[in-house]
Amino acid sequence: MSTSKAVPKRHLEHLDGGRCIACIWIICMHFIPKANAGGLKPAVLRADVGVAFFITMSGFVTHWANEGKNLSTFAQVKRFYVRRFGRVIITTYVAMLAGIIVDIMNGHRPRFGHEVRCFLFVETWLEPDNWCSNGQTWTVAALLPSWILYPLMNGIVGEVERRGGSFALVVLGMMTWAISFGPSLVRYIQQDYWLTLHDHNYNYLWPPAQIADFTLGVVTASLVLRQANKEDALAEFQAPDDGALLEGRNCMNNHVLRGLMADFSLLVVFLLVVFTPTSGFQVGWEPLFDHGVSIFFAIFLYGSAAGNGAGNFAKLTSQKALRAAGAYSFEVYLFQYPVHKLYFIWDKETAHNSPEVFMTFFLSLWLVAGLYTEFIEAPIVRWLREITSEEVSVGAAATLTGEPGIGQLDLPEANLGCEYG
Repeated sequence: MSTSKAVPKRHLEHLDGGRCIACIWIICMHFIPKANAGGLKPAVLRADVGVAFFITMSGFVTHWANEGKNLSTFAQVKRFYVRRFGRVIITTYVAMLAGIIVDIMNGHRPRFGHEVRCFLFVETWLEPDNWCSNGQTWTVAALLPSWILYPLMNGIVGEVERRGGSFALVVLGMMTWAISFGPSLVRYIQQDYWLTLHDHNYNYLWPPAQIADFTLGVVTASLVLRQANKEDALAEFQAPDDGALLEGRNCMNNHVLRGLMADFSLLVVFLLVVFTPTSGFQVGWEPLFDHGVSIFFAIFLYGSAAGNGAGNFAKLTSQKALRAAGAYSFEVYLFQYPVHKLYFIWDKETAHNSPEVFMTFFLSLWLVAGLYTEFIEAPIVRWLREITSEEVSVGAAATLTGEPGIGQLDLPEANLGCEYG
C-alpha cells in the first residue's frame, strides 16, 4: 500500500473508448471475412496485441481503484474478491451456458468432463490447446490468478515505492516485462528463430503466462498515482504568486510531454503491427507479439493518464460515442461466440464469408451485450455493492469515492473491456 497521500481518483474516460477500438479489432480477427483483406490481413490477425493491451490495462485499473486501501485484513480482502469476481464470474457462466446451447443447436455434443473443467476455470491450466465451448472465456481463467494475487501485489508494489520511489518502480516494471517477454524470446532463439503454435498457446493461454503483464499494469498505475500525488502537493502548499504560476506551467508541460509519450508508444505499436512481415498465423515470430509490445502499452497508460487524458489518441477515444460503445465491450467479448454461432443455424454457407452477415452479426452483438448489461448485469452489480457496503470501516470507506467502474462503482473490471482474444 502506498504511503503517499492519496488524491481523488477520476474515471479515465479515454480508456473506455480505447477498449471499444481494441474490442472491434479482436472481433474482426475472429469473424470478419478475410478473403479480400489484402495487405491488412496480417494486422487483423495480430489482435493478440489487443489482448496484451487489455491484460496490462486490467492490472492498471485494478490498482487505480484499490491503491491506498489496506488489503491486509480479511474483511478488506473478502470485499475485494466479492466485488472483483462476482460480476465477472456470473457473466462468464452465462456466456459459457450460451456457448454450450448454441453448440447443441448446431449439432455438437458437449463433453461433460471438459465442460466441468471449463466452469471450474482449470482446463487451460491442464491443456491450453483444449478450447471450451465458448472459447473466449479462456481469458477470465487466465486473469483469475492475477486477481487472486492482487492483494499481495498491492503490498509489494507499495513497499517498493516506499523504499525506492519512482526509480524503483521503473526498475520493477522493466523486470516484470522481462519476465513476461523473455522466455518466449529465449525459446525463439533456441529453436532457430521459430515458435510453434504450441509455444504460442502456452505463452498466451496458460494462466501464469499473463501474470507479469498484469503486474506491469499495477506498477504503471503506482507510477501515475505517485506523480499525481506530487502535483497535488505542489498545488496545495504553493503560495498564490509567480512561483505557483511557474509550477502550474511546469505541470502543464509535464502533461504535454506525457501525452507525446503516449502517442509515440502507440505509433510504435501501429508500425510494428501493420508493417512487420508475417511468418504465418501465430507461428514463427508472430508469438513474440503476445508480450513484446506490453511495455509500449505501459508507457501509453502512464502518459495518457496525465490530466484528463493526455495526447491526441486519448482525446480521440474520449469521444462520447466510443465511450458509450466501450461500456459494453466486456459483455461484447464474452457473447461474441454464441451470437455468431446463431448465424450458422440461419445460413451455414455464408456465416463465415459474407460481409453482410458479418455486419448484421456485429450490430446485433452490441445490442445483445447492451440489453444484458442494462437489464441483467446492472441489478447484479447493485446487489454486490449492497452486500459489501457495510463490510468496511468508516475510514476505509472514505477511500472509495471517485473510483472507476460501471456506474462509478468499485468494480474495476468494468474498465477491462474485452481484454481477450
